[in-house]
Amino acid sequence: MFALLSTLTLALLGSAAAQFTITSPTSEIFWISDSDNVVSWTGTSPAAQFTVFIANPNVNLLTDRTPIVAILDAFRGSYLLNPGALPAGTGYTIQLTDTLNSTNIYAESEAFELKPAGSAYPTVTPAGAADPATATQSGSMGTATSTGTQSSAAASSAPANGAETMGLAWSKVGGVVGLGVVGALLV
Repeated sequence: MFALLSTLTLALLGSAAAQFTITSPTSEIFWISDSDNVVSWTGTSPAAQFTVFIANPNVNLLTDRTPIVAILDAFRGSYLLNPGALPAGTGYTIQLTDTLNSTNIYAESEAFELKPAGSAYPTVTPAGAADPATATQSGSMGTATSTGTQSSAAASSAPANGAETMGLAWSKVGGVVGLGVVGALLV
């Protein structure tokens, strides 16, 4: 009976650890050196807290894995961090480890690229979302359409990407209806 319980407990722990994965950065989501970047994860962590390391097998880029967050609560699901001034390159990974024994790695990211400091962040449109350059927002107060084009007078003070333009459309059109009190304050 004890052997059966021990086997069942180990199987459950193993399955929980297998479901704990890093979702950002990935091979398609890069980071920028000496800038704010997001590490995110899903699943059940084997511990309530972990340490975040950055690693790279290329010793010309990083001679050893380096801790970048000493203790991070697993319940967060994501965290904004700055890895410091590391050399740009490919093959970097993020490791979430036991806080007391860093050789116990709970999850490791896909290899990703670290761009040079000052690089531009990518424009990301979530899967299933409309392209911000051509999106339309409707509500009971009317419809706003962002075509991605602006007059020269508006261009000088307008944001460079369509996402912030859409944010303005949300606050002006759907603010009161879709965003409640916060939207009403923005209008």
